[in-house]
Amino acid sequence: RQKAIGWAYKKAFALCLLLFFGILAQAAEIERVVVSNIIYDIDKEAKEAQVVGLEEDMVNVGIPSSFEYDGTKYMVTSLGNGCFQNRVNIKAVNIPSSVKSIGTHCFYDCRGLETVSIPSSVETIGRWCFQNCTSLSEVLLPEGLEELPRRCFLGCNSLVSIRIPESVKKIGESCFSNCNSLKVAFVLSEDYCELGECCFYACPRLRYFVIHAKTPPAIIITETQHYGNVDQLVVYYYYKKIFYIFSYKFFEFKV
Repeated sequence: RQKAIGWAYKKAFALCLLLFFGILAQAAEIERVVVSNIIYDIDKEAKEAQVVGLEEDMVNVGIPSSFEYDGTKYMVTSLGNGCFQNRVNIKAVNIPSSVKSIGTHCFYDCRGLETVSIPSSVETIGRWCFQNCTSLSEVLLPEGLEELPRRCFLGCNSLVSIRIPESVKKIGESCFSNCNSLKVAFVLSEDYCELGECCFYACPRLRYFVIHAKTPPAIIITETQHYGNVDQLVVYYYYKKIFYIFSYKFFEFKV
């Protein structure tokens, strides 16, 4: 019996060693490289690359959809967590259609960033992604996104209007809080779109909130904390080609 137990321990130990060295071998396939001032982590097996930073400051960042390194072509498929964080000199970023995900706090505190266009290939955007991008005046969100996560655009003081695609089913906590210049928000979802706590809190200039819906979902607006200036906010529901006006202050429904 002791021999059997000893054999079992040896077998388990051997499996652990195999797993350990397998992980090391897999990790060894990831290499950090610099190409045209952009820092990437490349996956040699998958032939994919993730943007992880800049070697030196840039004003206009043009991310290629692919590049060659050491004779191998790599597709750029993601922007890593914090890859441009605190890069205050960046004004514009070109995100290629090969990118599928944008990591957390990717553009956090990029106070010089003015415009960004997110391609339809992007499926997920991380939390705090554009927080404190105080010069960001225009952002184009693609169909396909299902969620705008918490604090994604918090403190984007130059943002005047936002168009939220039909595919988005959730707007996270404090997503657009402290967007001091935001005047108009369009939610194009025809189904239920969940509004997170304080998602439009402290937006003093927000006057028009337009929701496309199969039925006017008055229940979707239940907490005053969603909005920063409820006395003057007017909510519109677009239903069967007719605009319905919902006075938020008095909870009345008017045609």
